[in-house]
Amino acid sequence: MMDTSVHRHRYSGDACKEPLRVAVIGSGPAGFFCTDYLLRLAQPCVVHMYERWPVPYGSARHAIAPDRQRIRAVTAAFDRIASRQGFHFFGNVTVGKDISLQLLQHHYHAVILATGADDGLLLNIPGEETPGFFHITKFAGWYNGRPDCAFLRPDLTHTAAAVIGAGNAALDAVRILSLPSDWLPKTDIPEPMQQALASSAIREIHLIIRRGPLDVRFSLSEFAALFDIPGVSYHLHPENCLENIQAVSPEEEQLLSLYKSAHTTPKTARHIHFHFYSTPKEIQGKEAVSALVVKSGEEDTAIPCYLIISAIGQGATEIDGIALNAQKSMIPHKAGRVTQQGIIVPGLYTAGWAKRSGTGMVGKNKPDCRETVQAIMDDRDSLQCKIEAVPDLPKDAVTLDGWHRIDAAERGRAENTTKTRECFLTVEEMLQAAGIKNKLPSL
Repeated sequence: MMDTSVHRHRYSGDACKEPLRVAVIGSGPAGFFCTDYLLRLAQPCVVHMYERWPVPYGSARHAIAPDRQRIRAVTAAFDRIASRQGFHFFGNVTVGKDISLQLLQHHYHAVILATGADDGLLLNIPGEETPGFFHITKFAGWYNGRPDCAFLRPDLTHTAAAVIGAGNAALDAVRILSLPSDWLPKTDIPEPMQQALASSAIREIHLIIRRGPLDVRFSLSEFAALFDIPGVSYHLHPENCLENIQAVSPEEEQLLSLYKSAHTTPKTARHIHFHFYSTPKEIQGKEAVSALVVKSGEEDTAIPCYLIISAIGQGATEIDGIALNAQKSMIPHKAGRVTQQGIIVPGLYTAGWAKRSGTGMVGKNKPDCRETVQAIMDDRDSLQCKIEAVPDLPKDAVTLDGWHRIDAAERGRAENTTKTRECFLTVEEMLQAAGIKNKLPSL
């Protein structure tokens, strides 16, 4: 019979009576960074990671553009973290559906919500429901082969597309739409998406930016990569947008230099247009998108386009009754401790994009993950664990061994190619590769 008594653990210096039990919900960068800090700084400690997909890595697999292998290589560090004693992975488990957050709170001293930011922020303009309009989370999910997005059909049969935003996610979309067909096989874009992009008719890509050339959130390395694509010309709107602009920092000087290096070659395969000081006003089209109306200065201009991608920001996804901060669409917290109506919820924490909204590159997660883990360590004496056992999980939950089998199968599918892997596009394929349901270990 399972012992349901409350266990209180008190520590004196480095000595302790029982291991700290932590559940991390989400297996993206924040989930793994928190795990790393916990297993290094909070010993003795065990970490159980829960993930809704059968595969780990979160945004490193499903959001970072698959042509950016240097950034996606962070998953090798995640694999090393996962190999440490005290870590266990449970994939294909959705908290709030397969298991409740309240139940997890009974089984662990601390629960960390590292669920990311998967809800695209609204433009709040007419036409957002028109077919052909996508939030970047869905479009990136499509070209990365995320199971719930893999069978979307963005219309690539017309000549023009628009991307709205001034951050790295917007650059990813522009770059993916601009890549020449002979570059695509060098990426990890799944084969069906590669074929669709290789046959794309898109030649004009409009990047809509509300502010000026120096008021953008591009990282310099990601912005510079846009200018490395062969067969592309670059156009700045308005034409005089760089006049009277003075850089006040080394970063702005580099950004200004990149703009000035932009060249216009009419006969190139594709054209990227930067529209500064432009605010989206309306999406036109009845059965499908046909134009984006933007306000620039005192004028409204309709830009013909048949695919529109909004990358103005992402918000946290609601999880099992936890109310979000309505203004920033993130989980409210105090130094990583989740709050509801201003009151700290004991034993519940958050980290990563769910904590600060969907901003920043992978490395930006580290400081706030460290803050969250420090909060757990500071609270350690008061944390409670009622049931020291893994809660009952679905029979098709995927353990770390199951993920390793999926990983090996995906890599095997990419043999004799320049890819790292050929991703499975359905949960069913992933579960089949994971093997017959693993008996969950007694932990």
